[in-house]
Amino acid sequence: MESVASAPDILTASFLGKLFMALSLITEVFKLRGSIGVFRK
Repeated sequence: MESVASAPDILTASFLGKLFMALSLITEVFKLRGSIGVFRK
């Protein structure tokens, strides 16, 4: 029973981790775009 109860927690944890990584990558891309835009100006 314990493994069945912890399985969803592991899935949500990995999902949140992937979501956090995706958000950090997007923010890094926007930072690079912003810096490139500043250099172009």
